[in-house]
Amino acid sequence: TRNYIYTLWQRSYAAIRELSSAASEAPLRVYRRGRGGQAKEQVNHSAANLVTQPNPYQSGFELVESIITILHIAGNAYLEKERRGGQVVRLWPLNPGRIKVVPGGDYIAGYEYTICTDTVKLGPEDVIHFRLPHPRNPYYGLAPLSVAARIADMDNSNIDWMRLIFQNGGVPMGV
Repeated sequence: TRNYIYTLWQRSYAAIRELSSAASEAPLRVYRRGRGGQAKEQVNHSAANLVTQPNPYQSGFELVESIITILHIAGNAYLEKERRGGQVVRLWPLNPGRIKVVPGGDYIAGYEYTICTDTVKLGPEDVIHFRLPHPRNPYYGLAPLSVAARIADMDNSNIDWMRLIFQNGGVPMGV
């Protein structure tokens, strides 16, 4: 079963990589609805330009690819909006393991991002939070791989139990 679990993880990750790579190739277009419901493409729109070059260290392709990969591995992905003069000028990916959602207000009062002992408070308007559906938690997403992780944990526990029996001369404990 260990080989089965390892193969499951490999295939899951390969599928996530394929999904993120394919989604990153799609060009972003911005449309505005006019009167009568007609949609007209907005050329050189600031949102499209921002996603094309989100920050000095990533291309738009790399940003979308990382968001989709992290989303499917962690269940959550976050972007911080950097503003100048009220305008969003850069998008920065945040590590989902360091983010804490602060409930409150109408839904979310803010976010706390912790690195070592430093915590930065971010307003809900400064964070884009992507999350997969979670049946028991309205604030965080559920990672698809976490379901497979439970199976892997059970398999590891069974192997550890069997090892203890063999170390005890094939006699179960308590007998």
